[in-house]
Amino acid sequence: MRIGAPTAFGNNILIPLLSKFSVNHPELEFQIQTSFSTDFTSKLADGSLDLAIVDEFVSHPFIERTEVFEEKLDLCLHKSLWKGGREKKEQLRKTCMNLPFVDYDKDASLVSRWFKHHFGKGVSALQLRATAPQVQSVAALIAGGVGAGILPHHLSVKLQKDQSSLEWVEGPKRALTNKMSVAEIRGRSHPPGVRRFKQFIVDELRRI
Repeated sequence: MRIGAPTAFGNNILIPLLSKFSVNHPELEFQIQTSFSTDFTSKLADGSLDLAIVDEFVSHPFIERTEVFEEKLDLCLHKSLWKGGREKKEQLRKTCMNLPFVDYDKDASLVSRWFKHHFGKGVSALQLRATAPQVQSVAALIAGGVGAGILPHHLSVKLQKDQSSLEWVEGPKRALTNKMSVAEIRGRSHPPGVRRFKQFIVDELRRI
C-alpha cells in the first residue's frame, strides 16, 4: 500500500495511526512518501500512490477528496521576540506587524493569510527575514529566534513541549485552519486492504 502525506502531518499524525492499524493487519506492507501536498496529484494519477493526505490547496477534477481533519495553524515565535500582551485587536495587529517573519515562500503567503483571517486585511510590507519550503526548516528558524511564522498546531504543541522558549500568538478570531482530506483517483478501485485502511484513517482523523 502506497500512501503520501505532508511531512509534519505524516510524521506526527499519520505514522502513529498507521502503526496502530498495522498491528491487526500483519499481512499488509506500507510505502510512505512525505512531501508537499501538491506533489501527490501526479503520483496518484500515475498509480505510484494509492492514497494521499492533502491540504485544501490541492484540487483537480480527477481527484476525489474525503475531508477528515481541520488542521489549526498557529503563529509561533521565540519568546524573546514577543513584546506584546493581552492587547485589543488593532494594537495586536500593530505589534504583530513589527515582528520579523519567516515563511515558506518569498510572498509570505501563509503569514499574510493569517493576518487577513484575523484582521480582515492582508499585509504588504512585512519584515521577511528568511524563507524555507519545508515545515521542519521553518520550525527551526522560528525556534532559533529568526522570526515568527506559521506552524501546524500539532507541531507547535510538540515543539513547545520540547522547547519552553516557543510560544504562539492568539489572534482575535478562532484559529486559522487548513482542511485536510484523504485523496484518491475518482472511480479507481482498490484492493480490500487499501479500502480498509482508508476507512480506518477517515474514522480516526475525524475523531481528533
